[in-house]
This record gives sequence, structure tokens and C-alpha cells, in this order.
Amino acid sequence: LLKVEWIDLEDDVVTTYQKYLKLYISLNPLNLNQCLKMLMGYFSCTELKSEKSKERVHATIQLLIEASETTSSGEQPFQRLLTFHFPYVTRPVDAQVEYAKNCLQLIRYLPKKQCVILRVLIEKLCSLETHIGKFQNRDAIETQFAMEDSCVSSGDINNNLIGVIDSVLFAILQYIKEYLFDESNNIVLLNCRKLYNVFQPLLIDAILQRTVYVQFVWLYLCCFHRNLAELFVDSLLAIVQNKTTAVRMRLTASSFFGSYLVGANYLHIQLIKDALTVSCSWLHQYLDDMQGSELLQPVNHLIFYSVCQSVLHVISIRHNELLGNPVNHSFRCSLRLQRIISSQLNPLKFCYPSVVNDFSTVSNNYQFILCHTIIEANRREAIANANNASLSVDSYETVVNALNNFPFDHCGLPLCGNTFINSLLNESGPTLMEWKSQKVEPRTRLDSTDDVDYLDDIFMVEETPNSNSHRLATLMACSISPTDL
Repeated sequence: LLKVEWIDLEDDVVTTYQKYLKLYISLNPLNLNQCLKMLMGYFSCTELKSEKSKERVHATIQLLIEASETTSSGEQPFQRLLTFHFPYVTRPVDAQVEYAKNCLQLIRYLPKKQCVILRVLIEKLCSLETHIGKFQNRDAIETQFAMEDSCVSSGDINNNLIGVIDSVLFAILQYIKEYLFDESNNIVLLNCRKLYNVFQPLLIDAILQRTVYVQFVWLYLCCFHRNLAELFVDSLLAIVQNKTTAVRMRLTASSFFGSYLVGANYLHIQLIKDALTVSCSWLHQYLDDMQGSELLQPVNHLIFYSVCQSVLHVISIRHNELLGNPVNHSFRCSLRLQRIISSQLNPLKFCYPSVVNDFSTVSNNYQFILCHTIIEANRREAIANANNASLSVDSYETVVNALNNFPFDHCGLPLCGNTFINSLLNESGPTLMEWKSQKVEPRTRLDSTDDVDYLDDIFMVEETPNSNSHRLATLMACSISPTDL
């Protein structure tokens, strides 16, 4: 009877069939999974053009769930059913998008399943991004061996996957917007925190997969309240500073951290300053622990270089907010960047070249750190190493490639980008050539109100960081020593 084509029959027949299903699960609660499996099979059925047919499917699911609330076998079977029926990557885009929309519609009458449903969708998006990389590799193999034209093009599959990710992510962002606002179009703060708690455990999956698109869910969610942005930054910093976390995960979390501070245009400047203060404090603690110890291979200091690159990237792009006003001089001095830049770990050598060039240009125009001497020395050393066959550049390439990740710099999804994301992203900061073409007046002397010598300003006299009341500073209580890496 579960194979009966009942969906388009008359109302009386449908009502009778629903009663039968209700009786069927009352006889044995385990029958619920069989009924849900049958009903979820309609989720990806694009032939159901009628809204009435879709409403019948959801009405039946709601009826069965309510009838079995006391005997339900829990969330795990429900999650497995949703995952099992999700269309495969090669299925048409319409089928996959229709399935995702039906999953989100479940939350309207099954609010207790919200966490499970959103987890399935986010995990599926992460899986789709993984498949994009696989098909890109297959594309290279097909080109190399000139496979037959009758084979399915991997490029077409990749385009379909990106279309699926765009459409499914659009549906999720649309749901977030509807969920966070009431009927009067006022934001509900309780729903903001509740939804963030739902997405928080899923952040680990996005970081592990080193996602290209899924992370924009957090960018959009955190734009609705300042506290959400602070929680997101807290979470990333906690991962970066936790020595028990895998190095790959800490690296990706650091790239998320730096790119988010650069890309999100809704962040309060105080949040950015506090985050930089915590990051620089950790870097100085790292250098303190390195004193007197043998300098290991650069690949053993990937976390240090990643955090340092995040700091330089943020300062390079947000220099107008962080450096443009003389009142920010004390904050700039509290970071003690001169010590980090001139340390034996030599971050300007291993950070991503474009970040190094931008920071060097910004620091030269504001005249607070002169980086060109170190950069030129690094270049001469690189030339000497290139001419010496006994010296390998593998470690340098390994570090630079590991740091080449800026997840929030731009959104390549047309539907989500144009509707939700692009308005939340900062425009790209000035490139090196644009800096050279612009006439930026360097600071020749501090105002008379500043009782700091000009030479101290140039060579970055180290000052004791100001006390920070922001709760990001509490992370320093659990700062991780780098000696155990």
C-alpha cells in the first residue's frame, strides 16, 4: 500500500489514505520510518507541479510525526532519512534544489527538527564543494588522455554543482531572513542567538572542508547583530589558539578570521581593534617562547605565519580606520608590530606576497614601519638559494601555498551574491599599483597635542598594551604556548 500513487487522487481518497498511514504507524512505531521514506521520495520529484500535491505531502508528514511524538525513534533516523534521499550530484539541478526547499519547509511545522534539517543541508553543501574539486581533477585527466566526446563533460557537472550550491544556499539565506524577523519586520534577538547556536557546531565542518561558498552563511547571519559577529570571531580565535586542534584546522580558522575582518563591511571598528590586540598578544607570546630555542623549519611555524598574515592583511585593507587618525597612534604602538616583523621567524618572507606588498606600501605611506629593507634582504636570499642547488625552496612554497586562502574576499555565486552577500562585503582595498598612482601624503610629524617623538613614531616604540574591557581579551586567559607544536 505504500507504493500506491495517491498524491493526485481526490480529497476523500487522500484523507482515507492518511488515516490508514496513521493507523499503520500506531501498530508499530518502527513503521514510521517506512512511511517517511515513502513521503520524502516526493521531495525531489519535479513532476509535482501542483502546490496542492506538495501541501498534501507535508500535511501527511506532519500528521504522522504528531501521531508518533511519544514513540518516535529520535533525531538520528530522521537525519539519516533526509541524507539518504538527497539527490546525487549528477541529478538535475531542479531536483536537488526542490529537495532542499522541501527540507526547509519541514521546519515550519517541525521546529524541533530545525537543527537536524539545517545540519543535513550544510553538510550536503560541504560535500558538493568536495565533489567540485574531484571533478576539476577529472577534467585535467580527461584533457590529458583525450577521452571520447560521448562522455559527460566534467565542466558541465561542475557548473551544475555550482548552480545547486547557489540555489540551495539562497534558500537557506532566505529562510534565515524570514526566521529572524517577525510579522512587523522587527528582528527577534532570541531567534538570532538560537539560530547561531544551531550553526555554531556546523562551523567545524566548513573549516575542515576549507569551503569556498558555505562560509557565507555565517557572514550573512552575523550581520544582523553585533554580538553574533563577536561570537563568530571568538569561535575562530579559540580554534586558532587551541593546541589540541589539528594544524590544518587552525590554519583555515585563521584564514577565516583575517578574511572576515577584512571582508565584512558591517563590523564595528572596536571589534576589529580588539581582535587585532588579541592576535598580536598571542604572536608576542609565541616569540617569547621561541627565545633561546633552536629555530626549526618554517613549516613548523605555520600557525604563527597564518596569524601574522591575518594581522597584516587587516591592517593593509582597513588602514583608513586603523591608522588614518592620529588618535590611533597609541593603539598602533600597543600592537608592537616592529618586533613581529623583525623577529627571527621573518614573517615578511613567508606570508603571501600580495599581502606583504600591500602592508609594505601602507606602512611606508604612513611611515610607522619600514619594511622594504627586510623585503629586499629576503629577495637577495631567495636569489642566492635559487642559484645554490643544495638549498631547497620546498619549505617556502609549502608555507606560502598553505597561506593562500582568503574565503571572504568575494562571493562567486551570482544568485546569492547579488541578493544577499555582495552588499555585505567591502570593496577590495587599494592594490600596490593603485597606491603608487595615488598621492598619499605621509605623516611628517605628529600634532602638537601628541607628546610622542617623531622618531619613536617611525621606529614603532613598543608600549604596554592598553587594558581591554572587550570580552575578546578573555581568550588570552587560555592562550596556547607554541612550544608544543
